[in-house]
Order: sequence, then structure tokens, then C-alpha cells
Amino acid sequence: MAVIRGTALTNFHQLVTELGGDSRALVDAAHIPYDDVGRHDRFISLPNGAKMLEHTAAALGTPDFGRRLALQQGIDILGPVGWQAATPVPSPKPS
Repeated sequence: MAVIRGTALTNFHQLVTELGGDSRALVDAAHIPYDDVGRHDRFISLPNGAKMLEHTAAALGTPDFGRRLALQQGIDILGPVGWQAATPVPSPKPS
């Protein structure tokens, strides 16, 4: 089964609340334990997480919900991959 860390949904509750939604109802509808959202030590079913994001976007009338969530998280959410992506690559020296 494909899983994601709970931290993939960091700031989910905050953003849903800002947009006037009920994060508990949305998480429960996706069959995800409420307390797992945003936790590094918990894993969430990837299909359930993806469906929750799609349902949340539709329920809140916010088609860019995933983008908004990503903007609140920042590149640090990706861990070492994010660090590597943010590291400038030195230009090759002219020959």
C-alpha cells in the first residue's frame, strides 16, 4: 500500500479553517485518523490523502486548495529532497 507521512498534510487544519471549512469532517470522510494529519511519525494511505485533498477542494470551492496548502508548507516539507532542490548548482568554469 502506498503511504505518505502525516507531515504531507501539515497546515491542513489551519487552511481549511481559514477557508471556512470543517477539517474534522473532511478528515473523517477520508477515513484518516484526525490526529495523524501533520504528524511526522504517522503514515496515511496515499489514495485516502489524495481523495481528501480533491474532496476538500470541491467542498470549499477552492480548486487550487493543494497549491495553497503547498505554499503554506514551504520547501522544507520535502526534507533532504527540498534542501537539495534549493541548493544552487555552481556554474561550470569556462575552459
